[in-house]
Amino acid sequence: MTTQGSSNGTYATYCVPPLEAVAFGPGALEHINSILQSLDAQRVFVVTTRSVARSRGLARLQEILGAKLCGIFSETKPHVPESAVFAATREVQRTAADALISFGGGTAIDTAKDCNLLLASGASQWSDLAPLVTPRKRQSSASAFETVRLQGRILPHIAIPTTLSGGEFTFSASMKHEESRSKQLFIYYNLAPRFVILDPEVTLETPRDLWLSSGVKAIDHCVETLYSTDRQPVTEVMAEAGLTGLVAHLPQSVGDPVDLESRRQCQTGGWLAIFGIMNVRLGLSHAIGHQVGARWGVPHGITSCLTMPAVIEFNAEAAGVRMHRIARAMGLRASSRENPRLVGARVARRLRRLISGLGLPTRLREVGADRREFGAIAEHVLGDPLMASNPRKVEQPDEMLPLLEAMW
Repeated sequence: MTTQGSSNGTYATYCVPPLEAVAFGPGALEHINSILQSLDAQRVFVVTTRSVARSRGLARLQEILGAKLCGIFSETKPHVPESAVFAATREVQRTAADALISFGGGTAIDTAKDCNLLLASGASQWSDLAPLVTPRKRQSSASAFETVRLQGRILPHIAIPTTLSGGEFTFSASMKHEESRSKQLFIYYNLAPRFVILDPEVTLETPRDLWLSSGVKAIDHCVETLYSTDRQPVTEVMAEAGLTGLVAHLPQSVGDPVDLESRRQCQTGGWLAIFGIMNVRLGLSHAIGHQVGARWGVPHGITSCLTMPAVIEFNAEAAGVRMHRIARAMGLRASSRENPRLVGARVARRLRRLISGLGLPTRLREVGADRREFGAIAEHVLGDPLMASNPRKVEQPDEMLPLLEAMW
């Protein structure tokens, strides 16, 4: 969201993601040929992961594509290291692809976005990419998600997600610089996929914990959107509906037999959770999650399992009536006159029960975290751009130490 002043006050702008269509529901994968026909695409390159490459879903995609399939890259890696991106891009160039399909979770989707980043920029090494990294100052400003476009050729990208992480609906992409072991962010409007296919059938082989933890991450997107200082009407409505659907359907989505309708509802919830997120910066749960993931190798979805409930309690009073709205979206009673701190405690308890009931960790000690590093974690969190939109302002690293202890 960008705010501007005028003679009559302050107005805001809402950036609509450059998405042409979403096909959703069981069997949506079959829509792929209609999309390719609209693009006049003849040489399609698929970016995926090793595990998904062995799935029945990818086998079905290969059948549908037939002679249009010109290559598959399955050597993507978590946190999207530069070496994997450059290797994938070389294959895209070698096969003269005219369209990209990402099939998998956030790793596959970000790798495909990064391939387009390299193709458009002509980068052949990291030093060529360094000037394109979105500056931290812009990441932390109200204009963070303005529609800055890459110059150069961008291949049409069709995303087929197998998790609920939601990267298919954003125009940001991350890449890990291996020498410095730092993760860099690239925010460009035309990096977003043009088409998304949400087919619950292709999620059936997604590992249980990956599916569920990505759903918890989507819940975290909803919560931090609802009490972000950047919130606005469109994102509030979507996040509230997404939160209701995810809390209700995520536990049912892994029943026996698997409930495809619940999986479809979860995909819709994940879509609603993130669709407006390029207009809203998130907050402290994600900022701590960035450090927990990088320092102790904790998967993205699991970080929200560890951070979200305690951060809700930490932020509750500053969030005010927004806390009541979050509670009601989760089916909890919350009187408008009730102290937000009490409401936040009730929301946090409900989420801890949900997460532990899914068999996921809820404490930092369960993932091998070292309490001796809490001071360093707090220092780094304070510098995260997302801190600018957290409802409770934090001035000193020491203010976060009790919060980290609460997560322990």
